[in-house]
Amino acid sequence: MIEVTIRPDAHLAKFYRELSVHVGDMRNTLRAIEDGSYAARVAERAAADDFIRFSIAHRPERDTVAFDESCRRAFLGMNRSLVELLDWIVAIKRMVGVELQIPVTGDRVGKDALLEFTRAKLKEKYLEVARQVKLSSGGKLDEINLCDQYARMCAESYFRLRRYLEHRGGHADEDFEVHIVRLSIFLGDREIRPSELPIEASGETLGMRRQRTSISFPRGQAIRLSEDDVERIYWTLRHYVGPMIGRTAGSFGDPPPAP
Repeated sequence: MIEVTIRPDAHLAKFYRELSVHVGDMRNTLRAIEDGSYAARVAERAAADDFIRFSIAHRPERDTVAFDESCRRAFLGMNRSLVELLDWIVAIKRMVGVELQIPVTGDRVGKDALLEFTRAKLKEKYLEVARQVKLSSGGKLDEINLCDQYARMCAESYFRLRRYLEHRGGHADEDFEVHIVRLSIFLGDREIRPSELPIEASGETLGMRRQRTSISFPRGQAIRLSEDDVERIYWTLRHYVGPMIGRTAGSFGDPPPAP
């Protein structure tokens, strides 16, 4: 018997790299907007074909439209990466337990040929999932049976936010919350707020805890994502939702628990 192991690690690693790229691009753009270099670059590109140009050094007011668009673009990029990861994980699950007929063109089939055949079949299954229009993002979460309910709530809230941004003109048709996980600093059992710093520890223990919380968006108002909003969603995807998806995928093929 030849045993084939399909590991989700490579797809998770790619997901984490893409998250870092999306949020890194946002950070670079926002810092450029704040120091004025973003406006200077835009103006230089717009006037690249001009015969004569004047440049006057000044610090313009922050470009609010560009700031908002950069945050929006980073979030939507992270959302696309999450969907692509789910497509791969669904494909991996659909491959588990499937019997494949390997075409043999000669007398012998080597390890490399088997590996290439398996990769091609997995890619074929991934494309099938990605092109399955009727399979919603929520349906993909159903199919992989995500092991953590709060991770599912986080992912579903991001899909919902994407729909509002892309298909509802950036307006929510009802009050809704985007779920996140954040690290907080505690002194004993009391959470420390930035406004309280510096603090007197008085012999108590400082500690960090992971907390579940949310970002609220009221009905009818234009949705504007702040840099902090995107950073918190990034942290949740990188350190909570992603690992939970990986843990779920790692259990594919395990025998069901005893009743």
